[in-house]
Order: sequence, then structure tokens, then C-alpha cells
Amino acid sequence: MKMLDENGKFDFNMLKSFAQENSLETFLTEIPHAVLVGSGLYRGWFDNENYKKSKGRHAETVLFLQTPEEKNDVAKLKLLEKHVYPIFGKVVVSEKKKNVVKIGRSVKNDIILLDKSISGKHAELYVQASKKKRFDIFSIKDLGSSNSTIINGKRIGPFDERELKYADVISFGRFSLVLIKAKELYEKLRLK
Repeated sequence: MKMLDENGKFDFNMLKSFAQENSLETFLTEIPHAVLVGSGLYRGWFDNENYKKSKGRHAETVLFLQTPEEKNDVAKLKLLEKHVYPIFGKVVVSEKKKNVVKIGRSVKNDIILLDKSISGKHAELYVQASKKKRFDIFSIKDLGSSNSTIINGKRIGPFDERELKYADVISFGRFSLVLIKAKELYEKLRLK
């Protein structure tokens, strides 16, 4: 089933329908690995008073508006923040080899984030299998981007690499993604 569009993201309606119509086992057969979810979508799933009080690191992006063009930019950004991006593809099960997922504005990337605050080659996400043969070791490296890569509010230096955990918020320029397990994605997509 082809659920990815030309920018390397899931067609959200197709993905939601697939989750609604299939079991967890079938879903995990098609989407076996973790995904990156736009922070707007992620916040929407957890948009309740108890969550807001306990989880401050998933705060709303703050943008200062000045012109109509900037207002259009915000509308595009809000749309980007509601996408789901796969981080699987041609991955190799290996405890030593890192699988590379390229992130940036250029169409040559695996994950294309079309926002002017994101560099053409912004970052690389590394996925590696643990000893249990699961793709559950993640790290990210900034590629000297002009607006940096930020993890949970902390900027990483140019060409530095940092380990990632599930629920980490990764910001590229004005745009943020959250790393979640495929099983969590399935559960959220099935919410009515």
C-alpha cells in the first residue's frame, strides 16, 4: 500500500483509515518502526488540561507576525506541524551500521520540510538496531544548518550528534517533530 506522498510524508487520511480498518499487527507490518510526528498534531492528541500541566516541553510555537506574507508562512507552518513522517525505508538490521535519514528543505532529502527557516541539508537522523534486532537506537546530527537543530529546547552545535528518546521534540528552524513508536501512532489514529 502506497501511503507516502512526493515529500516523503504519510497521506494522513489514508494512514488514519488504514489504522481504523486494521489490527495493530497489520498496522505494524506496514509501519514497523518509529515515526516523526509534527508537533502540532502531537499536541492535539494530548490537548487536555492534565497533559498541559504536566508536560511543558511540548509548548506551542511562538511566531511574531508583521506582514501578510508572514501570516501565510504561519498557515503553511501550522499545516507542516500536522504531518507524520516515516523514518524507515531501506534500513539494515545491524548493531554497528547506522541507517541514515536525511532531513531538510531540499527535495534530495528523505524527509522534506518546506519552510524557509530550514536549511537545504539541515540534519541527519540515524537509526540503529539494538541487540534485540529492533530499530530503537536513535540519534540526530546537525549538518551546520543556519537555524540549528534543537532537542527539547536545547540547541546542539553544528555537526554535533545527540542521542534521541521517544517523545523528544526535535526542532528545525521554526518547525518541530516528535519521535514516537509506531504502536503509539496506531493508538492515536484510532481515537474517534
